[in-house]
Amino acid sequence: MKDTRFPAMDPTGPEDPEQARIRRRVHQKAELYRHLVVFLVVGAILAGLDLLTSPGTLWFFWPMGVWAIGVVLHFAAVTGEDAEMEARMMRREMERHRHAQ
Repeated sequence: MKDTRFPAMDPTGPEDPEQARIRRRVHQKAELYRHLVVFLVVGAILAGLDLLTSPGTLWFFWPMGVWAIGVVLHFAAVTGEDAEMEARMMRREMERHRHAQ
């Protein structure tokens, strides 16, 4: 029996552009959540290793700090912060261009 609730899941039929956009968006969010979970799990493992092997010197902050930058950039890309920033920059440049003429 065919599932009519999710027509985009049918590989034999054409996919609506809106459904394709939604599917891409959901995939991006899922990838972000996976990235965050891996970040937290690896962070906990590194923290445990660090505390067990050299409790006087906390080095796990360094790799996790660098990785955190990547997680933040990934978050910004998925939530559209990049696009909003680009749109603001475009508006400013357009205004400068108009005033220069």
